[in-house]
Amino acid sequence: MPQPRKRNQIYWQSLYQYLWIIAALWGVEIVDRLFFGNRLEGLGLQPGNWTHWEGIFLAPLLHGGWGHLLSNSIGLAILGAIILVRGWRVLLRVSIYAIIVGGLFVMFVAGNGSIHIGASGVVYGYWAYIIGLGFYERTGTSILWAIVIIIVYGGFVYGMFPSEANSITRISWQGHLGGALGGFFAAKQLRKNG
Repeated sequence: MPQPRKRNQIYWQSLYQYLWIIAALWGVEIVDRLFFGNRLEGLGLQPGNWTHWEGIFLAPLLHGGWGHLLSNSIGLAILGAIILVRGWRVLLRVSIYAIIVGGLFVMFVAGNGSIHIGASGVVYGYWAYIIGLGFYERTGTSILWAIVIIIVYGGFVYGMFPSEANSITRISWQGHLGGALGGFFAAKQLRKNG
């Protein structure tokens, strides 16, 4: 097992690399706006359209404007940094769970004819993963982090269910709930025993 100083150095290097992935999302948005006139958004997740299943994986890369991207970037940075303490492998697996479970949930539950974009399903997956660890691991550290995340991000609950506010703002509650289910499931699968 690496020494604490070495572990800290590895973590900060990993965090730096992770922030570049978030920066890449900004690059995609810039390219979409400058060269495609926002047409790349049409490549997002299209519920019920199984001829465009790749939208499950493309949707988290696409955003509906700078505000949308900024809010997701902040969530990805903060929650992802917490998960990254457990290493790249865990962060990637939680991301995959959130993307696939969230994407499939949207495909089956959301209304046909809509297009769902944004990394908020992944953000919700990270949120639910951290809370899920507190539930499944029941260590002092995991419970403490779960409590902190519930206090700081408790409002996330409102984004996971149909409401007039979500309808007006065109927020994909299905993507949020699906991502959260994926993250919670990941916590059960990836928890440390003992």
